[in-house]
Amino acid sequence: MEGSKQIRTRNRGLNNTLAVVTLFLVAVLWISAAAQDSTKHWVGTWAAAPYKVDKSDNYPSKTLTNNTLRQIVRVSIGGDTLRLKFSNITCSNSITLQKVNIAVSPDGTKSTVDASTITDLSFNGNANVTINAKSEVYSDPVAFDLDTSMRVAITIYYGQCQSSTDMTFHYGSRANSYILDGDKTSSADFSGSTTKMCWYTICGIDVLTPKTTASVAAIGNSITDGAGIDAVTPGLQNRWTDRFSEALLANETTKEVGVLNLGIGATQVTGAANGAESGVARFKHDVLEQSGVKWVIIFYGVNDLAAGVSANGILDGMKKMADQAHAKDPDIKVYGATITPFQGYSDANYTSKESVKNDFNQKLPSQTFLDGVIDFAKAIADPNDPSRMLQKYRDGGWNDGLHPGPAGHEAMGKCIDLKMFNPPPVRIKTDKRSDVIANEFQITSVNGHPSVAFELPGESFVSLKVHSILGREIAELAGKSFAAGKHTMAVENNVCAKGTYVYSLRAGNRSVSRKIVFSGN
Repeated sequence: MEGSKQIRTRNRGLNNTLAVVTLFLVAVLWISAAAQDSTKHWVGTWAAAPYKVDKSDNYPSKTLTNNTLRQIVRVSIGGDTLRLKFSNITCSNSITLQKVNIAVSPDGTKSTVDASTITDLSFNGNANVTINAKSEVYSDPVAFDLDTSMRVAITIYYGQCQSSTDMTFHYGSRANSYILDGDKTSSADFSGSTTKMCWYTICGIDVLTPKTTASVAAIGNSITDGAGIDAVTPGLQNRWTDRFSEALLANETTKEVGVLNLGIGATQVTGAANGAESGVARFKHDVLEQSGVKWVIIFYGVNDLAAGVSANGILDGMKKMADQAHAKDPDIKVYGATITPFQGYSDANYTSKESVKNDFNQKLPSQTFLDGVIDFAKAIADPNDPSRMLQKYRDGGWNDGLHPGPAGHEAMGKCIDLKMFNPPPVRIKTDKRSDVIANEFQITSVNGHPSVAFELPGESFVSLKVHSILGREIAELAGKSFAAGKHTMAVENNVCAKGTYVYSLRAGNRSVSRKIVFSGN
């Protein structure tokens, strides 16, 4: 829930304590109602796979105990109600978060935040929370105006947080995190801070969105994690997953699709490495426990090749992941990706495996456990020598022949066929007790006017509302009893401006939603 300090910021004219308290209670009731709205659900807009520090070189630049850490992330889809996830899943000691807030980071490359957007988080109504060993927690839902592709800063004032090789972090932030002594959660500029290019404790942001919204989870190793793209300007957040997200957001059909990057550098499909479990072992937690996932991209295997795993061995591991996904939800689509070129890399453990890579890439399209294939290798290969990356896609990063630079990541993100991520239709289970026959709820056109058609098995009170794509109620078109049978309601053109909306029909204890693109006046 939104703290009273932030409410004062957003309502500068309220100098009266009673007014502030009243508004606070309204915000609490609104968030509670939104969280219970059956037409909405939680969907991930940002995530990072948590794993253990593993070595002291990865410790924060100074102890986190009794100090403040600010970390910058880029989200994908937007919303007006959030919850954040914090992880201590690898650590044998509990940690304490004394205060936590979220704010807009103007460009994502500096410690400064927009002070007017600083919003306090709570945990079961409390400002602080202790995360037990091997555990994770969510914040309470909070009102926050989150735009698509926004850079946000998560600022934590820690209590106890011991630096140890099993503390939970994510190395590949590709953006500086900032540390100050003491409680500096209210600082806008965070001047004088020390930096470390890692994330600690944070692992996810969800938005409360209409049920038409869903997310893509990408699992992989260093290329997915973004290795090398921070070589020039840390904080740009320009991995292939970010470029892919931008393409989805710019496309009318897929603009409600979030993207979650669950890559971990130097890891494998089949074996534990770099402080993280194998891709197969971490798949359930890191991918399937994300909110609202309807698609999975598995871009993995180059480190397995270097470790001597065969093409069939990698494919077997990918099949285990795909089987887990389909067992959880048969409607989840799982896509595999080809292994990208690596000739010219200095490590012979990789370059000697060209034939194994080719074997894997040739076999991938025929795997029946996959719902499709993304050809990243073709997107960035030199057409005159497909074993090597085109030079312009190596430039700007490490230029090592294995890890693409920014242009390479952009080419990968833009090569993906967006039709593979068209949102699935919303399905509402019906039974003999249902008041609404969901299959009969349709958006039609009558005499040029948008119309809503539905059928009732018996007399029922019906509420028909229009919401914005972010969940805000625009209008209530019906709120009365209807007789059994079929009904069609024409919608006047002046109800909504031009844009995409969600129509929500509720009868009795059942509800169903549909999207419509409204032409406006």
